[in-house]
Amino acid sequence: MRAMPKLNLLPLALVALVITVVLGLPAIYTFRIVDSFRQESSFTSENINEAEAQGRMIVAAINEYHDSTGSYPESLKVLVEQSLLDEVPTPPLGNHRWEYKLLYPDVGGIFKLQACTDDHYPCVYYSFEEEKWRIDM
Repeated sequence: MRAMPKLNLLPLALVALVITVVLGLPAIYTFRIVDSFRQESSFTSENINEAEAQGRMIVAAINEYHDSTGSYPESLKVLVEQSLLDEVPTPPLGNHRWEYKLLYPDVGGIFKLQACTDDHYPCVYYSFEEEKWRIDM
């Protein structure tokens, strides 16, 4: 009986890798560019106004929490758990997520609340210092 020749899969694997890189990466980058454009184009005046209205509601709940506890919440989820919000609304722009971050909690704290694209530009955010909404575009 004749022995079967050994098959060297290395050249085939290299060809598959080259095809994946040549065809796959441009597709991934194209998707990211299209998604980025979709997020940026959602910053219409109507959507900005809606996001600011939602944001005012969230800020009011944050301040109510602060007034009753003396500190700011660790997350927006706490506001729902404490029945200060029915739910965290979904902003109609950017990546459709509110980003909340508590800054300097050891010294009384301030917070950052914003709705942005994944690249963080453009962005609608609450200026804690000015107590008003700002837009970075």
